[in-house]
Order: sequence, then structure tokens, then C-alpha cells
Amino acid sequence: MALRRKVKRSSKLNPLNVRSVRPSRPLPKAALYSKPVVPLKWWQRLNPARLNPFRKRTEPFRWSWKKFFIWVGATAAVFLVIIAALFAYYVRDLPNPRKLTERPNVESTKILDRNGKSLYSFYGEENRTLVTSDKISTFVKQATVSLEDANFYSHPGIDVKGLARAVICRLPICGGRVSGGGSTITQQYVRNAQLVSKAQTASRKLQEIILAVEVEQIYSKDEILTGYLNEIPYGANAYGIEAAAQTYFGKSAKDLNLSEAATLAAIPQQPTYYSPFGNNLPALFERKKFVLDRMVKTGDISQADADAAKKARPSVDDPTFAPRTDLVAPHFVFYVRQQLINFISGDPKAAELTLDQAGFTVTTSLDLDTQNLASGILSSMGPAAVSKYQASNASITAVDPKTGEVLAMVGSIDYNTSKSGNTNFATAKLQPGSSFKPFVYATEFDKDHTSNPASITYDVPTDFGNYKPNNYNGQFSGPVTNRNALSRSLNIPAVKNLYLAGIGQSIATAKRLGINTLNNDPASYGLSLVLGSGEVEPVEMAGAYAGFANGGMVNALRPILKIERGGQVIKDYTQDQPSKAVEPEVAYQISSILSDNNARAPVFGTKNFLTLGPDRPVAAKSGTTQSDRDAWTVGFTPQIAVAVWVGNNEPNKTMIKGADGSVVAAPIWNRFMTEYLKGKPVVDFTRPDDMKNVTIDRLSGKLPTDQSPPDQLITDVFAPWQIPTTSDDVHQKLNIDTTTGKLATDLTPPEDVVVKYFCKIHSEVPDNPNWENPVQAWAQANGCTDNPPTSSDDVHTDANRPTISITAPVSGSNVSGTFTIITKPAGAHAITKVEFFINNVSVGSATAAPWDLSYDAASLPDGNSTIQAVAHNDLGLTQHDQVTVTKGTAAQSGPGPVTNIIHTPGKAGPPPVAIHIAWQNPANSDVTTAIVTQTGPGGSSEHTVAVTPNSPGSIDITGTAGTYTFTIRVRNSSGVDGTPSATFSEKLT
Repeated sequence: MALRRKVKRSSKLNPLNVRSVRPSRPLPKAALYSKPVVPLKWWQRLNPARLNPFRKRTEPFRWSWKKFFIWVGATAAVFLVIIAALFAYYVRDLPNPRKLTERPNVESTKILDRNGKSLYSFYGEENRTLVTSDKISTFVKQATVSLEDANFYSHPGIDVKGLARAVICRLPICGGRVSGGGSTITQQYVRNAQLVSKAQTASRKLQEIILAVEVEQIYSKDEILTGYLNEIPYGANAYGIEAAAQTYFGKSAKDLNLSEAATLAAIPQQPTYYSPFGNNLPALFERKKFVLDRMVKTGDISQADADAAKKARPSVDDPTFAPRTDLVAPHFVFYVRQQLINFISGDPKAAELTLDQAGFTVTTSLDLDTQNLASGILSSMGPAAVSKYQASNASITAVDPKTGEVLAMVGSIDYNTSKSGNTNFATAKLQPGSSFKPFVYATEFDKDHTSNPASITYDVPTDFGNYKPNNYNGQFSGPVTNRNALSRSLNIPAVKNLYLAGIGQSIATAKRLGINTLNNDPASYGLSLVLGSGEVEPVEMAGAYAGFANGGMVNALRPILKIERGGQVIKDYTQDQPSKAVEPEVAYQISSILSDNNARAPVFGTKNFLTLGPDRPVAAKSGTTQSDRDAWTVGFTPQIAVAVWVGNNEPNKTMIKGADGSVVAAPIWNRFMTEYLKGKPVVDFTRPDDMKNVTIDRLSGKLPTDQSPPDQLITDVFAPWQIPTTSDDVHQKLNIDTTTGKLATDLTPPEDVVVKYFCKIHSEVPDNPNWENPVQAWAQANGCTDNPPTSSDDVHTDANRPTISITAPVSGSNVSGTFTIITKPAGAHAITKVEFFINNVSVGSATAAPWDLSYDAASLPDGNSTIQAVAHNDLGLTQHDQVTVTKGTAAQSGPGPVTNIIHTPGKAGPPPVAIHIAWQNPANSDVTTAIVTQTGPGGSSEHTVAVTPNSPGSIDITGTAGTYTFTIRVRNSSGVDGTPSATFSEKLT
């Protein structure tokens, strides 16, 4: 076996002294005697390409610690040189840390109303009181250190771990999120005191670090902490801990207890957001709890102390702070302040400092006279109005529809003294109840849909899939138009319209109108969105309704008109242009519906607080959330849009049952609108030229035909894309016999004929049984069926009609004096009446036999007259007969009575029995007929016998046993009856 030869380690052959790799076989002799390697210079040894472990090599990489330390040392040296250069560059511009407490000259930011009246000034230095360390409560120091810089007493001015964390969390690996700041209390102190005017950049951060280290060498920790507490902003123009203690609690900083100290320590992170005079008290008190928990963690207090302080004043249950008496329109001022901070952008805390020292002159949209009107009405009406319904607060917001400018904002009844009075409910997120419905109907009226104000929605019990809404009164109205459904605030039609319009599209409509608090996830709301389940701000609602008032053109809310500094305009918001949120036709339809007092009257009455009288067009909608937590009224004219909210300071606390917006918020809204519009011109809503009034059939929603019921025809205002082009295909008009329920015929008595409309209806979604079945149930219950009769009346037929003949007078005869019209009705059904007509004029009737009528010929006109007799039976069928007579002279008067009447009963025996009657006929007329009238058992009947003048006459009458009465009269050839004989009786046995 050949011996392996070892390579000698030599500085000449191995200048970096890298351990050689033992070869797997003996090296060739040529390798041992090749050209020697020239030693590398030091700069060649440091060549990064040479030291790069990933470079392409022609020889095995040889590692050594010497190489590593050379590389690290060189890198550190370069880094130190860069740091030194940067330090030398930036330190020349740094302020003197020994002059840390010297205050720079700053100019306040002034807030004005639209007419130049002063509202407030934001400034840093004027409301600051410097105090020494012994004048500051220990609780304040502990709370501030535990929250802002737990290692304050141990670090040299900077927190390396915090800086590293802040840098790393800004890298893409963290998504650019900043989960924690890297600034110590010392850094914040020097930043606020000497670097506040510089932009937030990497160079400013480096200056901040350098100054912080220098300050730590000059001042003690207690001096730094005291300076910091004297410097930082606490909101509401309170700079420094002493000003904050006096502003919020009316006491010195040395007297602050643990609860108060923790509250103040929570504010500086975002002074405007967490301001006790602002709109975010719940968030402030959550942060207060966090401060107390941090103090427990750092060992400053016990858990028992923290728990007691969480419940102590101030707290969510008792947010009592010292009242502010120096503010004009305070809610609006702080609302504007937040807008200005957003305008400055960047770090909120730095933005607040910049704002207070920027010297801005801010002209706002507020009209102080309108603001004072709203504040006065809320102060005078509010306490009594809200307490009556177990509410505790209210707000008013007014917006100019033409510009979006906020004219008034009163966020609570009493900013200074009422509980949570400093909460601005005008910008609070609250559920709007039914006042959200117009956004849904506006979506459904748009060009992408087929609905219009006259479209029918069925207000019937409907299951929307584990969701069964009810109307406020628990009743259902059946088919109602969208106009009536929205005006009367019916819930089920509103939910159906949201389903048809789409939740996402309805949210998009609301957002275009300025409702920005809703998220874009329809699933997070569901169909209850139309009933107000999504939270919105009253100021947004006023701005959104202003979009309807402005013909669908919406302006972004404009609380600020312009921002100036040094006489130059920095930002002019009056140049902003409106955008189209909804079609002008749709905006007009919503305005028309909400101003239709007749449409809302069935629910709200004709005299309600949602109208300003017949001479002032005004649109309004009330809203009430579930369990009566919030009551709203939002309304507008073309000149102003106003939102009024009434409710409780405590979230989810309910008012009394029935405290809806129309009775709680509407009176306040009505009072403000009445006072504001007093003396102003009456302006109607602008109607687009292409809109038309169209009459349609209500159930079909189409153009009417002769089959459409007159009481189902309605007229409404239509946009061009909404006008129907097809005709009513729902109704069928038929004549129905009421006796049989079948189709009437010519024989059906007119009084038995009714016109009945049959309809074939379906729900809005016929394929969905949950929608279709309730509609069909309503149709059956209300006689709206698509199954009209197909057979005809089989009772009123010729076979069942009566018969009748006029036996006297004879057609063509002369009549004079009093004559008798004698008829003989008959038929299968009982005769109920014989009605007599002369020349088509009713002259009387007979309801029992004899079916005669006496009439004075003197009442006849000269010449011919037509006598008609109409027989009626118990089926209502009729038949008639008629004769023509001529009016005679007096000489043609009727014959006299018969004489010498003899009546003899027949012999006894089985029936029939008979009576024989004989008489003498008169001689004064050409008598032709004798009429014997028999009345007795079985009713009345007449018997006739031919006779001649001045001759005897007789007749035998057969009948059943009983007593009968008889009369005899004779008739001449002219049909004129003579005088009847006296009545006589005979008993037949």
C-alpha cells in the first residue's frame, strides 16, 4: 500500500492558514514542485468577492476564524465610521439639550363659523401650567411609566429592543404594521419639546435618539419624567399634567387619585380620540383598565387596588368630569378638530401638536345662528321630551343639501352637565331603524330594477329562512304599493324590497349617498339591514338625505370651508364638486313618497309631526330600533336636511314601549324645521322633465283595460324606464247571478246580476313557496281567484218564467171613468207581484189575488194608451202582457150593479159541493161579461160568465166546505167594469 503524502502547512502556500483538505490519494509529484503561490496583500484578503462563500470557485473553500473576524471587524469599522459621520452631520443642527425647557413661539389655530364669528382656538402654550415633581401625584408617574416606558429607570435614553421591534415591524415581513413604538419617554420628551416642527423621517428619528442620549447625561430621571408630564398634550387644549388635572377634574395634579391618574395616562396616545370631552368615552375607559393592568404587572399597585380603581369615578358607569363653560358649539368644534388632524395626517399625536401650533385660521360651515337655534330647542324641549319616554339624551344635525355643509351640530342635550353630555351622538354609531328604508327603495327604483312607487308588494306573513319579521302593529295589509309601504313604514314589504334590490347594491347606494360606516359584507347584516341593523352616524344620515333633497347629487360632508395660514389659503373645500349618487328621477320619487302625508295618514294620522302643513313641501321618515333603543326622525326640504336622534347614554338601554321616532324625535325635528324655515320661501322638490303621471292597474302593475276594476286603478309618478308597455293580464270581468253563483244570462233578473272581477295573482317570487303560498292564501281569503264559473244560470230559465194575460180591458176598447185592469198570472212558481204600467209609467201593483188594479180613465192622455202588466215570481223571473185602449167619453161610463141576487147552497154530500147564484143584469150598458169574485178557504178566485143587458144571469160554483164571500160586477163591451154588488156570504157544507 502506497503511503499518503501530507501537504506541509506553509504560509507561502497557505497564506490564510486555512486547514487543507486531506487528499483521497497521493498528490502527483508535479503538484509539489509547481510554481509557488504569491502572498496576497491585505486589501486583497478583504476582497468581498474572494471572501464570498457562494462565489464560483476553482478550488475548495478554506474557512478559518481569522477570516471571519477580519470580515466582522472591517464591517464594524465601516458601520462606526458611517454612524460617526451621521452623528457629526446631524448634531450640528440639533438644539441645545440644556435649553430643553425653553418654549418656542407658536401661533394658535383659530376656528370660525361661516360668518367669521369665533368658535374656539387650539393652542399649546396658553393652557399650560408647569409644576415641579413634588406637585405631581405618584400615581400619575407610575401610570405613565408603566404604560409608556416600563424600562424608563434602567435604559440610557433609548430602548434598543423597542427600536429593533419598531424597525422589524415596519418591514414587509410584518406587512408594514407597527405593533409597538420604539420611543422612550426621554425620546418623546425631546421630540415634543424641540423637534415637534420637524417631519417624521428617519433623520428626525436619529436626531431624536442623539438628543435623548445627551439629555440623559444632563438631567436626572425624575427631571426628565417631570418635564415630559409638563409637555405632553392631554386633549381639549390641555398641555401638561397640571392643565389636564384642572381641565378634567378641577383639581391639582398632586391630588389625583389612582383612578384619575390612570385615566389621564390613557389620553396622550391619541389626545383628541381619547379626550374625556370627546365621543369615545368607552374606548377611553377600556384603555384606563389597560393602564391599571400594566401597573399591576410592573408591581406599582396590587390587583385589588386596580379592581377598585376600575370601578371608581371616572368610569363607564360614572363618567363625571369638570364642566366646560368656554366652548361654543363644542361637539362641532371637536368634530372639526378631528377633521383637521386627518388633514394633517401622519402620526396622530404629532398631528395634534402640529395643529395646535400651526397658526391655521379655519373657516367652518357652521352657522352660529342655526347652531344656537338647534341648541336652544334641544335644551328647552329635550329634557322633558326624552324623560317622558325614559330616554336620557338627544342630538340635532343640520346639513345644507346644495353643498353638504354642516350648518348645526348639537351632539347632546347639555354638553356641560348632563351625563355623557360631552358624547357627540351626532357622530356616534347608532342603529337607524326604519329611517334606513329609503336607501333600499331608491335602489329598487333604479334602472337595474323594475319597481316603482306604484309597484305592489304583498304585506303577508313571510318566512325569509329563519327570519320572520313582523310589522310594528302585528297586522298585515295584503297587497300595498311601494309608496304606501314606505310612507307607512311597513316592515315586510321593506324586507322584500331589500331581497329584490340586493343587500350589496343597497349598501352601495347608501355609501354613494355618504353612509360610510357600513362595511361591504352583506352577510354581516342580512335582511334586517333594511330595518336598521347596521350602525350609522346621524350626521351621515343628514348628509345622505340631503342627497335626495338635492336631486340625487350628493356632496361630501363639508364641516370646513377653507384652511388658511398667514393670509394664504392652504385648502379650499368649497371647490369640491358633488357626485351623482342616485338618478334624479329616483331622488324625486323618494322625496315625493316621504312628503306624501295622505299616504302616511292611515298609520300616522293626517295631523302628525312629520309634516309642516299643506303649504310647505317637506319629506320626512321616522325610525325606531328594536326594543325601542333609538328613535330617529330625518327629513328635508330643498333648503335643509335635519337628523334628530333620541335615546339613552348607555348602549342598548331601552326606552318605554311605543317610544318610536314619530312621537319621540319628530316633535323636536318639527320644531326646529318650523323655526328655521320661518320667513324663508317655499321651495318644492325639482321634478325631472322626463317624468310622467301614469295610471295603471294596481295588482298587475300594467296599463288598465276594460277588464280592470275601477277601484284598482292608481296614478303615480314614473321615470321613463318604469312606464309599463303591456296591459293588465290579471283581471277578468264577468256578470254573475247571485242566486246560483253562475254566469248570468239574459233571463237573470237585473237585481240578481253583479259584476265580479276575477284575478290571477302571484307573489313577487313565484318559485319560492315561502313567498308564493302566503300570497295565494290571501287571494283565496279575499275572493281573488283565477277560477271563474264556466256554466250559466240554470234557474232563471223560460221554463220557470210566469205567464200573465190581461183579461180586461180588451185591447182596442174605449175606457172611461174608473175602470179595472184585470190580469190572470200563473206559472210553476208562486206569483209574488203583478206590476202595472200605463205608457211605461208604473201606476201600481198587486201582491195578492185578485191581481187587479182600478184606474181613473180621466188620467189617461187623449188617444191611445198602452197598459202593461208584469208578473213576478219567487225566482225573480218576470213575464208581461199588454193591451192598447182609447180614452172614452162620459157616455161610455161603466154599467150599473146587478140586482135581485139569489144564492142557494148545494145539496149535502161528498165534495165538491156547489152554490147556485142568480141575478138581474143592468140595462144601462152593453154588458157582455159578469165577474163573480169568490173569497174563502184556499184564497180568492174569479169566475166569469157571459151575459146580456137587462137579462137574468146565473152561475154554479164548486168548492170545498167552508164559508165564502161573493161579489158580482158586470163589464161592458169597452171593458169598463160596473159597480160591484154588495158582498154576500154562504156556508158550504
